[in-house]
Amino acid sequence: MAECNLRPCRSGDRDDVDRNPIGWLEQRTWSGRLVIWSWFAVMVSVYSLVLTEPVYLTRNLNGVHIFMGWVLLLSMAVNASTSFRRERESGVLELLLVSPVGERTIISGRLRGIWAQFLPAFGLLLVVWFYLASISLTRGAAGGSIVFYATTFFSLPIIGLYFSLRCCAFMTALLAAMGAGFVLPFIIGSIVAFWWANFVMTRAIGYVAYYPSVPSWHVALVQGCVATVCWKSLHARLKTRSFPLHRASL
Repeated sequence: MAECNLRPCRSGDRDDVDRNPIGWLEQRTWSGRLVIWSWFAVMVSVYSLVLTEPVYLTRNLNGVHIFMGWVLLLSMAVNASTSFRRERESGVLELLLVSPVGERTIISGRLRGIWAQFLPAFGLLLVVWFYLASISLTRGAAGGSIVFYATTFFSLPIIGLYFSLRCCAFMTALLAAMGAGFVLPFIIGSIVAFWWANFVMTRAIGYVAYYPSVPSWHVALVQGCVATVCWKSLHARLKTRSFPLHRASL
């Protein structure tokens, strides 16, 4: 039997359970809640250093934005890839599936829980990035990257949840989520961007006006399609109970 935590719930915990009981499972522990403000504190510290040092303001800050964005996305991928695995091992997922809660509610509730953990840090990243790009000459170059990271924030947890349910091992789920969430969209997106620049633009205006950078909206579009397929497959697997039921040894 899975170990139960019998400590009394605080009023804030009860409110979270009432609003999003599935997402509350993602944030019920102190470590889960620490993720929210730890990442936000890291982002505030990094940008406080960058924006108060003149040596940084004279340089292109896209490298700082991109690095922090990738670190956040990797953390999201790890979080999502371990999500349903914990519920499978503890038996909580089986209880949820026989409860009146529907499959769509389970998926949407868990996604909202993951998004809530990273929203403060990711929101700060995108707001600062957009503001600095709007007052500099790199606005056009940064636009595609901002769209990519904003799309990935919403789509990567869906992809990670699917593989956390489908795969038994954590590393298999994480590598599969990274491959489907990044490698595949980057390959297809690069092909689409090359085709757009060299065929569509050439025939429309007679020459190549620009070559879209990667990441760009092409990659974000492919990533959105992959996330849609993963959402439908995740819902189908939960509905048909098509997932491994491996439990941790007690």
